[in-house]
Amino acid sequence: MKHLCTNCWYIYDEINGEVEDWIDYWTKLDDIRESFVCPSCFESSDNFQEIIPHIHSLDDEDDILGIEFEHIPIVEFLEKWIIKIEFNHSSEELHFIWSISILDEYWDLVYEEFIKPGDPAYLEFDISDLDDFEIRTQCSLHWIFSKKYSN
Repeated sequence: MKHLCTNCWYIYDEINGEVEDWIDYWTKLDDIRESFVCPSCFESSDNFQEIIPHIHSLDDEDDILGIEFEHIPIVEFLEKWIIKIEFNHSSEELHFIWSISILDEYWDLVYEEFIKPGDPAYLEFDISDLDDFEIRTQCSLHWIFSKKYSN
């Protein structure tokens, strides 16, 4: 999640933490809210609001922009009900795929896996209970991308 300081527009990103203030990667703002102040304007964390990410659909490949290609999951059906998901996305310290989610046709979360920088963005899932599903990938810099599939 990303949070915006409504006073100065600084963005706290839970994925990256705040290295200068000794806040480790993956630290939720709620876990440090009492002691955290904006590193830019020193306002309290009460002035932060969650930024709701936009979900980019990758279903129409004719309308995909150049930067979106590396966010398209490569889905391979290994067996009848097992899929393997991987990416051509980079895996750098601050730019990487940090989560892969599978949602059913009602947009209920079925699986979610978190990936750390440097780990391969490759996972296998059992989709035997799903007829239609959506794969969502969240990039540490470029928000959320989704693509729908039918089994």
